[in-house]
Amino acid sequence: MNNIPIRVWKAVRGSPGLVFSCIAVGAGIAHLLRHHFRWSDSVAVAIALGICVVLLPVSLRFETHKRRAAGMAFSVSALLLIGFWYHFRTEFGWFDWNVIHFHIVAGMDSSRAVWDAVARSRNALLGFGLVILGLTGISARLGLGWRSDVALATVLLTANPAVWQLADILNPAASAVRSELSRQYVQPVLTEKQSEQRNFLHIFLESTERTFLMKPELARVMAPLAAIEAHGFAAIGMQQIAHTRWSVAGMTAAFCGVPLFPVGYTTVNGAVGLGAFLPNAICIGDLLAPRGYELTFIIGASSAFGGIDKLYLGHGFKRIIDGSEILAAYPGHASDWGAHDSAVLATVLSTLRNLQKGDVPFGLVVETIGGHGPDGYVSPECTHGKIIAGGLEGILQAIACTNSLVARMLESAEQEGLLANTVVVLQSDHISLERELFRDLAIEDRRLFFAISGEGIPAGVAVRPSSPVDVFPTLLEAIGLPPADRKAGLGVSLLSDTPTLLEVNGTGRFDQIIYYDRTLGRRLWAY
Repeated sequence: MNNIPIRVWKAVRGSPGLVFSCIAVGAGIAHLLRHHFRWSDSVAVAIALGICVVLLPVSLRFETHKRRAAGMAFSVSALLLIGFWYHFRTEFGWFDWNVIHFHIVAGMDSSRAVWDAVARSRNALLGFGLVILGLTGISARLGLGWRSDVALATVLLTANPAVWQLADILNPAASAVRSELSRQYVQPVLTEKQSEQRNFLHIFLESTERTFLMKPELARVMAPLAAIEAHGFAAIGMQQIAHTRWSVAGMTAAFCGVPLFPVGYTTVNGAVGLGAFLPNAICIGDLLAPRGYELTFIIGASSAFGGIDKLYLGHGFKRIIDGSEILAAYPGHASDWGAHDSAVLATVLSTLRNLQKGDVPFGLVVETIGGHGPDGYVSPECTHGKIIAGGLEGILQAIACTNSLVARMLESAEQEGLLANTVVVLQSDHISLERELFRDLAIEDRRLFFAISGEGIPAGVAVRPSSPVDVFPTLLEAIGLPPADRKAGLGVSLLSDTPTLLEVNGTGRFDQIIYYDRTLGRRLWAY
């Protein structure tokens, strides 16, 4: 018994490469766990040592004297795929092949915020890099051949949620519901207009959701918006549905009445890359532009990110004001995404002044950026001017800041008479990606924020289940152009009593129908 430590020490001394490989595996796994669960350095070191203590004797015990070339190509590829899934799951709280593919096709700008997101992947790259390096070294020492490589790759693929998601998308058993959305889609047709067409100001609030109001300790973040919705109509049962989890997807659902279905995997609209954006969809701009509406979109980031410019310019909007133009007017308001919300909302106010001088109806759509993860972007006015209450940090402070700035902008617009004959819509673009805020809630338990106010809007609350696709017909009705049967796309006006598709199908089934769609999406994308 006394000779065992000596034998182990001699084996270790004779296999420094194997020792290094075991340390690399332990350090890589510990690093990933520390990053994911936000454990301390001491806990990570303990985990790394524990893995090493177990792995090293096992590797020494089974080390063969007959050396063969290591065959790790399959298992390394499978491990990299797990790393790919792990990074997106950790960074954004969820993983979706369709979202990744869409952004590759639609394009991503080169703003600092985008590169920061890429830089944050270094944690996943470092961890999985160490594990792969260590496994490759162990494989070489143990003489593992291609059969072991394939076996290990099979285990890794079977354990990967990304593989199961892809299998679910391609599931032939789902063929029964693949064309169901096409039967439920309603081509929007407007009825005779009412005596007066109203203008609209539609503000999409980045990652700001009603769920904050459902948690007493977070409710004050939403206090400025809660005061506004108390004077109008609110849909408190609005939920996020499949293919609406990011900004342009949420806006597509609201203005076209459909989720942002996956694009073609080889070509889009007959050409490589994103050409026309849902060319066969009829969106709100397609209906309003021929009726004389002047339509404008304002965003503090680059409008080219994720195909946002193609969505609006391809569907009736004539002008986009994005970060570059805003910063030219407000050079001291730069953020990592482009322009802070303070400058964006100041631009909204000046744009409203110009639009109200005209003699045509208008629609002004705005996207904020303050609530964007991981930590949000607090406008200078909030930190210097003490606009928001103290005690808030990180993304909570950023969301509270933007909400306060929105409320102040609307108050100024009201005082100047800029909201005359104008409907105001406040809406979440999607739920927050900050996992720590709502760790105790599943996605189906969370709620989006949607409030609409202005002349002709009855005060009330819609408790029934709804989704962003219902915004399309609701907004049309609110501005005096209700669609036939109060339906448009996959949506139903929430100002009516007609059941929504989410209400009829339930969240799980509605998401399933959307995921399995193979006909409506292709029809709208024209491929």
